[in-house]
Amino acid sequence: MMFTQMMSVSSVPDDGKAATIVPVYKTGLATDVRNYRPISLTCVSSKIMERIVVDQMNSFVCDNNIISKAQHEFLKGVTTTTNLLESFNDWTI
Repeated sequence: MMFTQMMSVSSVPDDGKAATIVPVYKTGLATDVRNYRPISLTCVSSKIMERIVVDQMNSFVCDNNIISKAQHEFLKGVTTTTNLLESFNDWTI
């Protein structure tokens, strides 16, 4: 209900737009700021809404054959790795 209402008025509450940025350590010296990456912590309802929109968009483009099967990055169940493997297979046959 809440998501339907937000979509119908094309509005997101201010809490849904705000994020807390947290530095997450990668590797190397912990004192070097370049060894951290920023992570955005958003509210749970925003994450749920984002997932609903992404799933709906994916369903639409797949059902209407808008995205080519070669666009591995944008399709579920395939990755850029599978794209590379298919390309390698095409090149070596």
